[in-house]
Amino acid sequence: MFHEFAVDGHDGAAKTPILEGVAQRLRLQGYSVKTVALFHQANVLVSGGEIYPLWGSVDSTLWAIALLESLLLEAQTACLTHGDDILLYDRHWMTVMVELSSTKLT
Repeated sequence: MFHEFAVDGHDGAAKTPILEGVAQRLRLQGYSVKTVALFHQANVLVSGGEIYPLWGSVDSTLWAIALLESLLLEAQTACLTHGDDILLYDRHWMTVMVELSSTKLT
C-alpha cells in the first residue's frame, strides 16, 4: 500500500521544484518515493508532442483519456511492484482525474 499526493497548478507555479523538494525531504526521512508527471509522459507519446489539442473532438478526447488512465495505472502498478511508500504526481493530476471522472459520468 502506498499514499498518493499531487502538486497541481498553472504553468510557472513552481510545481516541479516544490515536488522535488518534498520528495527529497521524504526520502531523507526514509520513505521510498516515486514521482510521475502524467501530462509530460503523454506529451512524449502523442504525435506532435502535445496532448492538449486532443481535447478538440470526442474521439481524440477519449483516446487521450485512455492514454492518461494507462499512464496513471502504470505509475500505481510500479509503486506496488517496487514497494514504494509514496507516489507524488507532478502537475495536472487533479485535472486528469476531473477529466476521467466527468467522462465516465456522461
